[in-house]
Formats: sequence, structure tokens, C-alpha cells
Amino acid sequence: QRLKELYELDILQDEPDAVLQEVVEKTAKIFDAPVSVISLVLENRQWFKAHVGLPKDLAECRQTPREVSFCTHVVESRQPLVITNASQDERFCNNSLVIQRGLHFYAGVPLMTRNKNVIGTLCIYDYKARQFFEDDIKLLSLFADRVMAQLELKRDLAEARREKERYRYLSIMDTFLDIYNRQFLMDMVEAECKRSHRFRRPFAFLLLDVDHFKDINDHYGHLIGDHVLQDIVKIIKASVREVDIIGRFGGDELAV
Repeated sequence: QRLKELYELDILQDEPDAVLQEVVEKTAKIFDAPVSVISLVLENRQWFKAHVGLPKDLAECRQTPREVSFCTHVVESRQPLVITNASQDERFCNNSLVIQRGLHFYAGVPLMTRNKNVIGTLCIYDYKARQFFEDDIKLLSLFADRVMAQLELKRDLAEARREKERYRYLSIMDTFLDIYNRQFLMDMVEAECKRSHRFRRPFAFLLLDVDHFKDINDHYGHLIGDHVLQDIVKIIKASVREVDIIGRFGGDELAV
């Protein structure tokens, strides 16, 4: 469920978000931390959605394996995690981020969705050991809430756009044949008439009536008749240009 919701947010691999980048920059400044990251934890890796202060190679690839991720512990526990000195913590003292990168301090809070799934963290790192108090965790959690609000807002807006496109599709299409319906077809004819008059150039309107279609339905049934119409539309689509408009004029009448 956690991964399902993460992927449904549709935020992986895309360009950095300006609002989220502002959050990590402010987080780093307020906590006087050299590194701040919004980390999304997948099956086998963590993905840096926004970051400031990461070493150049990590900033370019924007990910690490999950096994070296501090943030995976936050995802699994669903609780904030503070590591004051990772080099003296048996869980992390052999971690490559500690040994090779010199990161010693970590504080991360969960990014929790409306459905209470933890998809990642907002976290800070430091190259030296330091303290982090209860009030600090509360403040970092407030920033995490803003991150989730932005991620879910983008998801909701994307869903609204898709729904709008779906309603538009249903309003102008004969969905059974996947061609335009009569109303949209006639609107386009009117528009083409005006354009033809304005530029004094002709246009063509081709009306096709399927011969003996009633006989096909009567002898073979409406299901077979439906398949006949679909096959005819396929032939028409293969015979016209991409710019041409195909529509259903009536029951067995098609137009281009």
C-alpha cells in the first residue's frame, strides 16, 4: 500500500519542484545544517526529490541503494529518527555514508500521506555530531507536513486534469467506435466552412453509408454488426491522413 501510493503520486524521476526545493533550503538554513533532503524510499533505493548540500556525485544521480539509507529506518518505524553521532551508533557506524562521506548527524521525520502511509522523509545531515531536541523534531515535522501538502496537491491537480480530459473525451467521442460523435463532427464542419470561406479554399466532406447493414444485424445479430462497423472504421482510419476528422454521422453512416 505504501509503494502503491508513492507511485500513484507520479513524482519520481521528474524535474525538481520549486516549492519543495524552497522547503529544503529553508530547512537547512533554520537548522544550520549543511545538507537537507526530501527522500522518497522505494523498494530497493531512495530517491532524492529535492536536496541542498549533497556531495556532487549524489546530487547528480539523485539516489542511493536502500541498504545505506538512514531514511528507510524512519519509513519502517513510522517515527522520527535522530542520530546524534552515527560513528558511535552500531546500526550506522559501518554505513558508507558515514565512513566515505563523513556524515555523522541525521534527523529525519516521516512524510505521511492522508492514508497514513509513509513514503519517505524530510531530513537533515551534518558532518559533525550534534544534539537535536523535541522542539526541533516538531518544527521539522511542520516542514514535512508542507512537503506532503505540496505532493498531494500536485497529485490532485493532475487527477483533476485527467478527469477533465476524460469528460471532454466522452462529450465529443463515439466511444464505441473511437471516432468523433455527430455533434462534434457538425461543429467541425461549420468551422471548416468558415475557414474555407475566409481563405477561399475548398474542403471535402465524405459521407459513407454502410450497404445492407440492417441485413447484417438481422441475419448475424447486433454483436456481429458492431464488429463490422469497427472493422470499417479501421479501414477508414488506415485510408485517411492524420489531420482528417472521422465521425459517426448516424447509426451506420460515417463521415470524413
